[in-house]
Amino acid sequence: MLFTDINLGGSVSGWEVAERFRMDRPDGAVLYTSADSADRKRCFPDGVFVSKPYLHGDILSACERLRTK
Repeated sequence: MLFTDINLGGSVSGWEVAERFRMDRPDGAVLYTSADSADRKRCFPDGVFVSKPYLHGDILSACERLRTK
């Protein structure tokens, strides 16, 4: 499983990290986060997006959704 923020603040974005991860692990689960909800458009169809700010329970729920996909 990969948990990545979309805006990493460097030369590589969370989108690129997720794409590289999925190239190595096509069945790998991806959990995205960002404060900008417009970022959801590029998520993998079987990924899960959690908006910031989030609670720990939000992350646990997102992980459960990924596990059942």
